[in-house]
Amino acid sequence: MGCKISKVRLVLYISLIPLLVILYHLFLAQEDYQLEQIHLNLDDKAYDRLADIRDRAIDKGYLEREDDDYVPADLIYQSQVKEGVVRLKGDWLDHLDDDNWSFRVKLDDPMQDGLKIFSVQNPECRGHLKAYVFYNLMRENGIVCNQFRVVELIVNGDSWGVYFLEEHLTSRMIATSNKPEGVLLKYNDQSFFEASIKEESTKGLVENAKIKVYGDLKKSDRHGYELQLANQILRNYQKQTDSVYSYFDPEVMGRFYALCDLTGGYHAMGWTNMRFYFNFETKQMEPVAYDPYPIMDWGKPYLGAHYSTYENDPLDVKSMIYAALKNERINFYYNQYLNKYLKNGVMEDFLDRHHSELEFLEKELQKEFGSYSFDQQFFLDQVEGIRQARK
Repeated sequence: MGCKISKVRLVLYISLIPLLVILYHLFLAQEDYQLEQIHLNLDDKAYDRLADIRDRAIDKGYLEREDDDYVPADLIYQSQVKEGVVRLKGDWLDHLDDDNWSFRVKLDDPMQDGLKIFSVQNPECRGHLKAYVFYNLMRENGIVCNQFRVVELIVNGDSWGVYFLEEHLTSRMIATSNKPEGVLLKYNDQSFFEASIKEESTKGLVENAKIKVYGDLKKSDRHGYELQLANQILRNYQKQTDSVYSYFDPEVMGRFYALCDLTGGYHAMGWTNMRFYFNFETKQMEPVAYDPYPIMDWGKPYLGAHYSTYENDPLDVKSMIYAALKNERINFYYNQYLNKYLKNGVMEDFLDRHHSELEFLEKELQKEFGSYSFDQQFFLDQVEGIRQARK
């Protein structure tokens, strides 16, 4: 009798396994995921100053930054209390919604993990969880990019909901990307936004845009040659000189272009959004993954399908992007990586590995954006479109 009872119990236990698995995923598995809170505290004078800057931006149609835009603030994050300054962040008004202002934060002293300068912004400005896929896939494949976190922002004790935290252009960003010493560079894009508001042509504005350099070594005496070379390469990029891409790391460029195809992150490739990393060790420029969305369809089905036929003005933004693929070495690595990613199902694997966290974050975003759902099919369709076009 005892033997029969044991077998019955065994069958019962086995039959309960599917139910236990479901219960685990519904309740216990998500305990690994939790939104960190950032408490931002502003006194009345500081808050009113930011509100006034926001009002003026709405009148102009874009946020024009000035030297005195920062106001003092206290911040509590990861059980640490820090003092610093904040300003409104962004260019267009999507960063200044009624209840979702975006902020740039500068702390007087870094956090324990070294984080000191970063942004917290409305998830809509980064395509919601599309940004999660873009940044994490880029980082996993060796492209320099911001550290990206999803947090809850508390302003003066009131929850402003789910925000995206993005590290700013700093030497820490280079180190956390496991890269050698170097600097980060970008173009000043103020003229672009002024022309856009006035509905004037933005074509060719990159040619005269000033270059901005970031990082602890931007004024280093021992790296004077490297800094001079970095600036010269970006000046040549502005002019689209014939030899400019010989100073870019061809393998990293090819990999970046292939990953932009996989993610549809073409918005990250224009000169107003591109950030660059100059590697002091290799003496070569590399792209930085930054600002991937809103969706831009002009690169579809994939970048390599257009570069040989796009012959517009070399200072046209799309021409500048396609020009890199006319470099034989960049084109070789681009096709090598694109074929590899498609063959190995890199996107499908990524979505599978990150499924639980994406599901958790989707539910958090739905608390604020009720109709939102993570569009996994967008990425699967993007990849399938490339496969079909390359047959």
